Amino acid sequence: MNIIPGFEFMETKHCVTGSMLHVFHFHHCPISEEMLLGLGDGVGFIYWQAKGDIPFLGGRANTARKDPQDCLEVLAAERCGVRAIRNLTASSKKAEKALLDHLNANKPLMIQVDMGLLPYFPFYEKYHFGYHLVAAAGYDPQTGEVALADRDAQPYPVQLAQVNAARGSTFKPFPPQNAWMEYDFSGFHQPDAASLTLAMRKCAGEMLNPPIRNLGIKGIHTACQRILAWPEMMDDITIAASSLNIALYIRADAGTGGGLFRWMYADFLRECAQRLSKPALKTIADDMQTAGDLWEGTADQFDQIHNAAELRERSAQITALFGEVAAAEQSAWSGLSAVIT
Repeated sequence: MNIIPGFEFMETKHCVTGSMLHVFHFHHCPISEEMLLGLGDGVGFIYWQAKGDIPFLGGRANTARKDPQDCLEVLAAERCGVRAIRNLTASSKKAEKALLDHLNANKPLMIQVDMGLLPYFPFYEKYHFGYHLVAAAGYDPQTGEVALADRDAQPYPVQLAQVNAARGSTFKPFPPQNAWMEYDFSGFHQPDAASLTLAMRKCAGEMLNPPIRNLGIKGIHTACQRILAWPEMMDDITIAASSLNIALYIRADAGTGGGLFRWMYADFLRECAQRLSKPALKTIADDMQTAGDLWEGTADQFDQIHNAAELRERSAQITALFGEVAAAEQSAWSGLSAVIT
């Protein structure tokens, strides 16, 4: 397998920040994965159900839903002096050329893919999620394999044709649109106080004052109401799949770092406390850690739900848990807003 000289495969927590970390590290730009998450306004809450699909409960924010340049992978880079462009194309040939041009020049490239079309995932061709990012770190023209860096400290060899298919997937949600990131690291610097404060203010503001009721802390209450209504809307098979999906996207296995990204964000706040000499942020970080612990407990409940009867039996526990989570999040984000103001 051909690997770009000097590229290091690292264990990471989240696909977006982990892929960024691989590329930043290769270019000798020291920064933590947690810092990238926080710096890119990367944490929030959403409960969303597309027509004909199972519900999605997520803890990420700033995911380029409207503007291709308005996303964590652009904003976090720009806030530390790195010029960033998120490229989209309908042409598989153009996307492949950009990939091979970078790899042949010994430059890793961060690409967006449908994880359900990557053969090393256990749910290959059974489940689709197109907002998965990896770092391409080498190409062997003799075998036709691209070396991908994912969240494990090892390379994954994938045939170029399969990489192209994963990049051009049209499966929902989040079709990847052959997206790739280009960075110019010549102006890299550590984030300054203004950027860190702005990033914290943005996340706190959107959690406390969301524009619609399925986002932010309002969204946590909305999620509870809609989940309790599942038995009137879904059959047992769909309830089981939806419960599994919610538990999965809370936990570290799905690339959240654990606790619906709250544990990662707590570590970001601890870094900010040190960088900004604001010890009060350590207390907020502990509150955020507690919110993550409660989310993990919520995942434990959904692990036990396989049908409408089991959901109804646990309705009181679910209501109480979501109430505790919402209260913990209100306390953490309100506290953060007060400290940075």
